[in-house]
Amino acid sequence: SCSLSIPSARFNSNQLSPPSPTLTKGLVSNALSLMPIGNTDGGRISVSFFGRSFARVIQGAAVLILVISGIFGFDQANVLLCYGLFTQTWQKEAEVPCRNEVDELDSVRGFVAIGMS
Repeated sequence: SCSLSIPSARFNSNQLSPPSPTLTKGLVSNALSLMPIGNTDGGRISVSFFGRSFARVIQGAAVLILVISGIFGFDQANVLLCYGLFTQTWQKEAEVPCRNEVDELDSVRGFVAIGMS
């Protein structure tokens, strides 16, 4: 008979294969850059999808979530709090307007862009 053992939710980083910590850091850094904050990739996607005015609301909500998660201990390593402070300090400049920022983005193209990122 074949048994399938399910690993526990806790794991020791020493038990991972050598490239795994590097892959994890890359995954986290890409996920953080896709958050709709400032001039990051996610910020540019939210501006193109929602427009400048509503993208600011989304940016404020994202920063608030990062700060709350850091203050109340939902993030033990404080990565989210540090990233929120970093983006608010170094990425406050407004994005350079596009040539054709008047046309609205249709929802199909917007969801395809979000899905591909």
